[in-house]
Amino acid sequence: MIPKKNKADVQYRTHLRLWLMVAIVFGTALVMSNTTQAAALSQITRPAHFAVTSSPPVYKIAVFGKDDRTKMPKRLRRLRESLGLLFNNTTATACSAFCVAKDIIATASHCLFRVNTNAAPHMSQFVFARRYNEITEHSPIAGGRRAAGQNVMVGSTALSVRPPIDATQDWAFVRLAHPICAKAVLPVRAEASATLIARSKARHIFQLAYHRDFANWQLAYSKPCKIGKNFKTARWKTIRRDFRQADQLILHTCDTGGASSGSPILMDSPKGATVIGINVGTYIQSNSLLRNGKVTHRYKANAVANTAVSASAFARQLSIFRSAKILHSKAAINELQTQLKRHSLYTSKIDGVYGRLTRQAIVAFERANGLPLTGLASTDTLARVKTTPTMTPISAAISGRIHNSNARF
Repeated sequence: MIPKKNKADVQYRTHLRLWLMVAIVFGTALVMSNTTQAAALSQITRPAHFAVTSSPPVYKIAVFGKDDRTKMPKRLRRLRESLGLLFNNTTATACSAFCVAKDIIATASHCLFRVNTNAAPHMSQFVFARRYNEITEHSPIAGGRRAAGQNVMVGSTALSVRPPIDATQDWAFVRLAHPICAKAVLPVRAEASATLIARSKARHIFQLAYHRDFANWQLAYSKPCKIGKNFKTARWKTIRRDFRQADQLILHTCDTGGASSGSPILMDSPKGATVIGINVGTYIQSNSLLRNGKVTHRYKANAVANTAVSASAFARQLSIFRSAKILHSKAAINELQTQLKRHSLYTSKIDGVYGRLTRQAIVAFERANGLPLTGLASTDTLARVKTTPTMTPISAAISGRIHNSNARF
């Protein structure tokens, strides 16, 4: 018998479920290195043979009402040139991703970095397969084993999936070693929430993604879906409390499944489809019955909506990343670390390795100087750090000191 709920005894909990596909791997995992990368890529036809069943399950938590996912309609087939699967055979994970420049893809940050931890796979282990399961165009991240991390730009490397949820930082751009997106770039456009809600009412918002449970890894088309601020199980007041920078969040009802994280939320127009956001997960609200401060019963969790980070959160950073000249030599990173140390923002060893702490120091410098937060080790960053007067101890403390050992990623 389910006990009756007393308003004073009910504790509400919200969290974000991230749609990263954890694959079942058979055979030897693929580990990239400078010497084996080219040979390994020539042999890849799919991510580590993901297990496919004749009747894969539908993950109802990310489907709202009727499951409206279908195969790609003919009018949208040209868009498949712009999408692919970003996978890592070492960690047995995969996410959707899409082309935003001839050698740059966009995806979700959590597809590259683990949630709530400083541990992360090495960026050289990831491979992007454009038009996965149809053609065999693959590329690793640029920079090889030593410098792959320098060719990745993210909103955050350590996301929180519990309030305050920072889903609006769950975006990433990746520069590829090969320009396999040259003929397949999707335009990105930042739009106000009111505009997106109006366009969704006119049935102009849809999603394309790879899903673990759909058509043996064929692209899935989620029919025109709703974008809103108020839902049956959560109102905007609650949503704003649960999310950081909620105004840059897109709450939608496009049906999703495993591996759909990193896929584009698209807006139809007479000039073609435009990316207005990146899908990242499902917003879930649950409640528990408390007696004397202890949980005595947990009620069924409710999916409020699927979530995406709006292009307004990353459009400016994408423009910077497209034109950035990345520092690739150890000597250049040494100089950057030395200059960051001069500003009291980097206190680890000078080792010429671009790791998490070097990135954090760059972000701290950018924040202190009112610059867009990129974390990039670029020629522009080095020039600014060298020519900017040293901050006062108080300013350095506000920006945040970096004390731990530098981790490679």
